Amino acid sequence: MRYWSMILLILFSSWLQAEEDLFDISLDQLGHISVMGATLTPKTLQEVPNSVTVLRAQQIRELPVSTLEDLLSYIPGFQSVREGDNIASNTYALRGRRIGSANREVLILVDGMRFHNTFTDGIAVPRLDIQRVKQIEFIRGPGSAIYGSNAFLGVINITTDYPAGELLIQGGDNLTQGLSISDALQKGDYQIGIYAREYSSDGVQYAHGESYGEDVGRTGEKSIDHDLALQIENGRLMAELTYAGRKNQNGYLQESVANQTNVEESHYLTAQLQYGREMMAGLDISGRLYARRWRRDALLVAAPEGALVTVSGGQTAPLISDISFRGDEYGFNLLGTYRTNTQIGLELSQDESPVGSRSNYDLLALMASDFPIAYDPAAGYGAELIERHVRHKLGLFWQQQIVLNESLHVLLGLRYDHYSAVGENFSPRMAAVYQLNPADSLKFSYGEAFRAPAQNELYLGNNPVQRGNADLKPETVQTYEAIWTHMQGNGISELSYFENRFVNGIEQVVAGNNLRSFQNTAHPETNRGLEYSLQTPLTDSFNLRLAGSYFLDMAPSAFRLADKTGSAVLSWHNSQWQANLSSIYIGDTEYLNRQQNKVNITGTWIWHSKVQYSFNADTRVFLQINNLFDRQYASAPIGSVLNNPLPNPGFFALMGLIWHY
Repeated sequence: MRYWSMILLILFSSWLQAEEDLFDISLDQLGHISVMGATLTPKTLQEVPNSVTVLRAQQIRELPVSTLEDLLSYIPGFQSVREGDNIASNTYALRGRRIGSANREVLILVDGMRFHNTFTDGIAVPRLDIQRVKQIEFIRGPGSAIYGSNAFLGVINITTDYPAGELLIQGGDNLTQGLSISDALQKGDYQIGIYAREYSSDGVQYAHGESYGEDVGRTGEKSIDHDLALQIENGRLMAELTYAGRKNQNGYLQESVANQTNVEESHYLTAQLQYGREMMAGLDISGRLYARRWRRDALLVAAPEGALVTVSGGQTAPLISDISFRGDEYGFNLLGTYRTNTQIGLELSQDESPVGSRSNYDLLALMASDFPIAYDPAAGYGAELIERHVRHKLGLFWQQQIVLNESLHVLLGLRYDHYSAVGENFSPRMAAVYQLNPADSLKFSYGEAFRAPAQNELYLGNNPVQRGNADLKPETVQTYEAIWTHMQGNGISELSYFENRFVNGIEQVVAGNNLRSFQNTAHPETNRGLEYSLQTPLTDSFNLRLAGSYFLDMAPSAFRLADKTGSAVLSWHNSQWQANLSSIYIGDTEYLNRQQNKVNITGTWIWHSKVQYSFNADTRVFLQINNLFDRQYASAPIGSVLNNPLPNPGFFALMGLIWHY
């Protein structure tokens, strides 16, 4: 399929004809869309007191991306890379910081609800579906003054939709196939939205897969995704039920490749009931009741063949563990807004995440050094990796927006949070936005944010891979930021300078036998950097989008991340055709090998492309190619199990049909 796809791409590019544009989105319109997630009130890009990138559904569909993880590489400040702990998923970082393999430092909201699991506080399931996204706001800078923990370095605020009568069919390399359907119905006073999606692949093939230093040949990361959503709305009242399921096989799990053994399966179910109304003149009240349930099962090779021979009486079989993660959360949010300038909010919730495992060796005896440890090929030994810990959370916040004059706006905010077992925290925020002229605005802000230790960071035990530390304190960050936003004609550009100071930072450490744990840093760490973005038309048919990040300095613990990143997208469009060529740059990074030595990974550019053709207003086809030139490149592993870095996918082609019926 690879060569046919390249031929089709060349042919499509040669058939371009100039007609009335159906794909174009005015950048002037983009400058006036509402950003809600930064202040909980509608703000334009010039008014919002944050560094923000906003993408709408049409813009996302024009890019060669399939998931949120793909999209992040085009956003300034973000890095999205493989990490080796989970099959077929990427971890991501914002502004040069990432702890372990979970994405704890950035809060993801989907229609106002956290999209995080209750065990690591990372993303609930990999490959977050963006097919029915209406708008995504990438808000950089601390958000704890509104959202509490995990809005540490930024917030991704996702608003979804239920497109009426839309069908998407996809097919591509590695027996990849996908089908999704969405509809919106009107029944009397009720609006009903329905969405279903299935996507599967026989596995992205890698040139090699190293497991504990041994080359196991090619590996394919087989995956199946399921997404379902149902929404019923009647004026002030809205009820929604969503489900996301993922099954992955083969590939890297805890930085080990074991074809036909490594399997992980995740399920995420949410239910919410939201009600809002105007209580009196100028006062609006909205409340949300919600429940979230998260499940993950992982079957993996935790230690290679022969690793336990000396402690098991000569048994050479590898250590195989079947780990069962469970998590439930229940909560209530209340928000009051008075004349759009004053917000007061309340959040109450509780969650728990028990974790257990079954193994073919007695892990409890291994942890207690009770040798020789027993062996059972039927995996008959159970262990409780995390006991039942119920975590209670309380959050209260206040925010005031002050208009001093037509040119100067000021924002003040403060939030109080209390987490059982880890204590309380205050998160202040101050910002000023000054409109120099109709084209330029200057923004200055100071904010503090915190992140409470996750359940696995505190309590995980009874395993040879990772241990918790019950003495961890919440980590905090103090952020100073200066932003210049320029809008002229149909062009938008933004330049940001930020400086972060991390106190009691939680870092991952690797002890003997590659055992991972967490600790608070003894001394504050800082990083400083610049971010730039540009969106501008070059002609009536060509648009250019640029984004880049450059760190003036980084914390010593961030060696796995690049100090320079960038992206460029050149798009062509007319009435029937839309085509783009894009490139992602990932700068030099480092990783630890098994000898605890840092090894350099040279930076590289990765090219992608997407071509679309519209037969009419209801029918469109596309061809998407990722890693257009089949570039061989690698990413830094999180731990130090591997001697070589992680390989990344090569050339991949995907075709699709979108039909509005």
